[in-house]
Formats: sequence, C-alpha cells, structure tokens
Amino acid sequence: MLQSDEFPLTLAFSPDGKTLAFGVDDRSALLWDLPGRTERVILKNHDGDVQSVAFSADGKTLATIGNYRLPLDRPCRIHFWDVASGKELPSLGDPKILPQSVVFGPDDTTVTSVNNDGSITIWDRSKGSAKQIWKAPNGGFRHIVASPDRKILAVGASDPIVWLIDAASGAEKVIFRTEKGLITNFAFSPDSRTLASVVGSSTIRLWEVETGFSWGVSPNGNAAFTGVEPPSINSIAFSQD
Repeated sequence: MLQSDEFPLTLAFSPDGKTLAFGVDDRSALLWDLPGRTERVILKNHDGDVQSVAFSADGKTLATIGNYRLPLDRPCRIHFWDVASGKELPSLGDPKILPQSVVFGPDDTTVTSVNNDGSITIWDRSKGSAKQIWKAPNGGFRHIVASPDRKILAVGASDPIVWLIDAASGAEKVIFRTEKGLITNFAFSPDSRTLASVVGSSTIRLWEVETGFSWGVSPNGNAAFTGVEPPSINSIAFSQD
C-alpha cells in the first residue's frame, strides 16, 4: 500500500499507468512509481493545498493547482512539471482568475480550468495567457472532465445541465439536461462515445455523445431507480474494456 504522511486530496494516473500523481494538504504534489511502489519526487512551490492534478496526453507533463487558504495574498497559478525529472516548467496565471481544477486539451498546448467564480478558461501554454473565458448563463460551472481522446470537455454547472465543449476551440457542441437533481459527477467511456453522470445521489444517467440519447440506471441495475432509501453515489468511472 502506498502511504504518505500528508492527506491526499486528488489523484491521477499517467496514460501508461506507471505513475500516480496526487495532491496533498501541505502545498505539495507527489509522484509515485507504481511498478517499484516508491515515491519518486515531491513537487512543491504551490499556492495552497493541491486539489487538482492532470497528466498531458503523452504523460510527460503534469499540471497542478494549489488552492488558496484565505485570505488571498498572491495570484493563484496553474503549475506544470516535467514528469521524468520533477523540474518545474513555466506556469500560467492571471490576477483576475482563480483556477480550481484543470484538464489538458487535445494537443497538450492548451489546458482548461474551472475557476472559483464558476467560469471556465482555456489557456494557451505557448503564449502563456488566457485564450478564452466562458461563463455559464445559469449559474457557475463546478465540474470538468476531458474525453479520453481529449477532443471534448464535459462541464457541469450549478443546475441539472452538462455542457459539451470542443476542447480546441471552446465552442459549445451540445447540452444534456436532466429532469431533476443536480449532476454531481461524470465520466467518459474509454471510446469517448458515452458520458455517464451521477444525478442527485442515487441515479446514474448515460448519454450517447453524438446523438444525445440517454437512459437512467441505478446501483442495483434497474432503469431509472426510484426505490426507497437507495445507496448514495459519490463518484463514477468506466472500466478500460
């Protein structure tokens, strides 16, 4: 079992499954070598407790965000790290933007963040600046996940809606709506064709990305579960097969 003296807040596997990155509550992120079951490097210099980590598509770069403990005393930035050496790369930031979570775009030259004001920002790493800022018309964005092919971003707002956004351009592709209940978590299938979402705390809804067709399932396998005292669902993921 991998152990750390600090409390882990978030984690991500590298695309080849050989490295585990996780953020902890001492303003650091850790990289673990999974085959050797050893800690490789500690990534420091964050603005706060590290609550978001993401690997690039080639697994060579890690993005991290350290969220502030109030009061704010300096701009919050998205940090980048060379996974092989642990060396810190040029970071991204804007005094007016406080990023909370981050995912990489399709070609690793862009990243997208969900910010503390509910907006999302697409950042251009080559220019070191914000490429586009987008705000939900009905409440702020809260969750973001990239499809495995990195072409689509699924973004959840503070209402029962999932927005699908083109990761390269930031253009809106389609909106998925639920009849009731907030969408609290979601995940793409490995082929990027299906999106699964947790609606409320007891229903899973599956969406066909291209057609928008959807159906609901429950933890006991029944469609559109409506039973008494259902188990609570906190997170969701697809198996690789």
